[in-house]
Amino acid sequence: MMNVSPKIMAIAKQFKNADARLYFVGGWVRNSLIGKESKEIDVCSQLSTDEVLAVLSSIKGVKANVISKELGTVRIDIDGEEQFLEHTMLRTESYPQGGEHLPCEVKKVNSVSDDAKRRDFTVNTIYYDPITKETIDLYNGERDVKNGIVKMTTEHTLKDDALRILRMVRLACETGFMIDEHTFVSARENAYKLKDISMERRAAELSRILLSDIHMGGQTELSGPCAKRGLELLIALDAFKHLLPHLESGRGYIKKNKYHAYDVLRHNVYACMFTPPILHLRMAALLHDVGKPDAYERDGNFYDHALVGSRLAYEMLGQDGLKYPKALVDKVVLLIQNHMFDLDGRAKETTVRLRFAKLGLENAIDLLWIRRADVMGSRIGNKADFFVHKWGKIITDMQNDGTPLKDDDLHINGKEIMKACQINGGEMVGKIKDQLWKECILNPKLNEKTRLIQRAKRIKFEI
Repeated sequence: MMNVSPKIMAIAKQFKNADARLYFVGGWVRNSLIGKESKEIDVCSQLSTDEVLAVLSSIKGVKANVISKELGTVRIDIDGEEQFLEHTMLRTESYPQGGEHLPCEVKKVNSVSDDAKRRDFTVNTIYYDPITKETIDLYNGERDVKNGIVKMTTEHTLKDDALRILRMVRLACETGFMIDEHTFVSARENAYKLKDISMERRAAELSRILLSDIHMGGQTELSGPCAKRGLELLIALDAFKHLLPHLESGRGYIKKNKYHAYDVLRHNVYACMFTPPILHLRMAALLHDVGKPDAYERDGNFYDHALVGSRLAYEMLGQDGLKYPKALVDKVVLLIQNHMFDLDGRAKETTVRLRFAKLGLENAIDLLWIRRADVMGSRIGNKADFFVHKWGKIITDMQNDGTPLKDDDLHINGKEIMKACQINGGEMVGKIKDQLWKECILNPKLNEKTRLIQRAKRIKFEI
């Protein structure tokens, strides 16, 4: 039924020698049934962490690290294998009131039937013994895999642990499975409990939903239908108010015109669909117009929505929100701040070159993706060929024509400017260097030391 490497089989046999059965369970079994590979193999047995470490101690090339003693979680890495095992002990769990992810009580058990009750979805409750080739399927998980259905294991599945609501959406996106109606209703009823889940865990699941196209395979890098489906599910579940609350404020907020056919929330979702599966791009596209409702309510227009939106994005993604890494937050904020640049496509090439140099070409390329997504996500059928051609050509030219992409790329430094202009440093040097840089961005041929020295002398008297 399942392909198991000889080294992993040796570990299973070692468990058997210790009078324990090692079961494969969860995502690896499910994915094997639908022909997908998994780097992580979830396994379980009746052994505690100390007992697992003792069993593995005699196997060469195996490294075991305890992740959680209480849950019996041990990561097992094997020399020469890309796959790794994550062992948990057979157990039952009790949860506190609310939707907090961590159980308040854990009890070790010896029965697969007891362990299965705590698992989230039926497709993850299939146990496979690699030694006997026996499958234990107490909740008809194999049938649900075959039919492509995500179904909660028990009535308490989503009530006990609200993080499973996001996992449900992510699982549906990554596999293409449909969500059982009763399960979806339970998820919607319990979505408010997401407030009890740590920000980091919410962020981790949201990220995987946004990048779920990667797991489906065969998707073009130019669109994200799986991510779009996940976002639509989150809208239907009323989950965004606990993930990206200011995004939720765009629901039903619509100012229809020839450019936009959708409310702000769905425009953001559709824009996200038209970016490649790179997290900061998808997040920036998803939030690029998040400031529109607040800007309009404050000013009666959308003129300032890019700045308002960048502040809201920082609030939602930063340390007061989902606690994403600073580098990602900074990229998203920068793209939102600049996404209205050259909106009508009339900016002169010189203006575009200066903006792109100041942003850096990597950010300029990202901004091109966001502009493309914004146009295409405003009304299905829109094309952004003009911007792709105009901006793409400018970016390519700047990569190839010797444009100094930062002022340190100038063929003159601060000391040489001081000597040529007979000044002792200070603010004047920075102003001269900045002016030289701008001029060389517009005409890279000017970036030659002799010319720069002569031009620096003239700039000194023009400032």
